[in-house]
Amino acid sequence: MLLPVYLTLAIAALFYVLIPSVAMLRRGRAWASFRAAMRALPGIAEAGYADVVGSDTVAGEAAAGGSRP
Repeated sequence: MLLPVYLTLAIAALFYVLIPSVAMLRRGRAWASFRAAMRALPGIAEAGYADVVGSDTVAGEAAAGGSRP
């Protein structure tokens, strides 16, 4: 009697929970391996906050005609 309701809930769970969860886990593993490969590359420079702020300051001084010590 409630079999159609249970089948509908099972199909909804499959498409709204199970498939997206599997895709999310696979995507997370792919990004993790990509990040690990990028970190393993020799000679890659990592930019920090000071590098970003410093580059903006230098560009601003150059545009204003100032010189950097």
